[in-house]
Amino acid sequence: MFISERRGMREQVLTIVNKYSTIVNMDNSKLVIRPKRYREVTSVVSARLPNDMIRQLDRVAEDTGHNRNEVIAICLEFAIDHMEAGKN
Repeated sequence: MFISERRGMREQVLTIVNKYSTIVNMDNSKLVIRPKRYREVTSVVSARLPNDMIRQLDRVAEDTGHNRNEVIAICLEFAIDHMEAGKN
């Protein structure tokens, strides 16, 4: 993957994180605090991710003021909302 492609992906992830952020969203000079979508008890899930992906997640977290876990949860929420799951 070329550096410019990585930057493009990072900008897309930042856009998704900002759009799906459950913490604070500024809209027309008003502070809008969205309620959390998932309120139930949480569980620890372990996944192996490529180191490049982890570095991208960490950069997005740093740029947005979220921690890595929040960024992953926001990205997963976006993916769930936009995926199609079907049976073959």
